[in-house]
Amino acid sequence: MRRVVALPFVALAAGCGGHGSSLPYRTVDYSPSQARVAFTGVGVSLVRHEHRAPITDFSTRDAALEVTVFGVPKAVEATGFEDLDRGPSCTKTNRLALRWHGNVRAIVNCDLVRDDPRWARLVDRAFARLVV
Repeated sequence: MRRVVALPFVALAAGCGGHGSSLPYRTVDYSPSQARVAFTGVGVSLVRHEHRAPITDFSTRDAALEVTVFGVPKAVEATGFEDLDRGPSCTKTNRLALRWHGNVRAIVNCDLVRDDPRWARLVDRAFARLVV
């Protein structure tokens, strides 16, 4: 079983991620290029790390934020993907903040951003720029 593990980042936005192999979306609404443009629009430059259909990973150069764009749910599940079990914000015990918006997941590394709430706002603003 192949596990996709996020880099040390935290995701924010409309809700928390699924748990285990469950995915919190049913349709693919956003492409990798749409996600990248949305984050660039709020001043976050993303570098593409990997594209193994149906999953594309981006992050900031300093690894403070990771953004993953997922494809068709059945294809993602067929890869053996298991989501991280994390909350939507940084806490003493939650060192990664994870949020989903449709088929886009963002993860903020709380240790790298020193729990700076600015990152949560940036993710929320970027997610708001994603329009179907």
